[in-house]
Amino acid sequence: GSVQRRDLGQASAALALMRVLGQAGSMVLVTAVLNVHGLGGAPLGADPVGALAALKGCFALFSGLCVLGIFLSLARGSREEAA
Repeated sequence: GSVQRRDLGQASAALALMRVLGQAGSMVLVTAVLNVHGLGGAPLGADPVGALAALKGCFALFSGLCVLGIFLSLARGSREEAA
């Protein structure tokens, strides 16, 4: 495994923390995009064109972050230790 048996609790807690921080950070970014498009206080059904523009912006932002993550992961290289 990736961690020793005695460290499984800490590894699980770190993984859960990173997952929750990622979810919260994503919601912050979505809220920011909605506010940029003027939909901060309005229901999404009130302005369907603005909602679609905001949705497009969210897709573009998160697609860019995914591509950045791919390149950073490739730049890191393999972490396997030589046997």
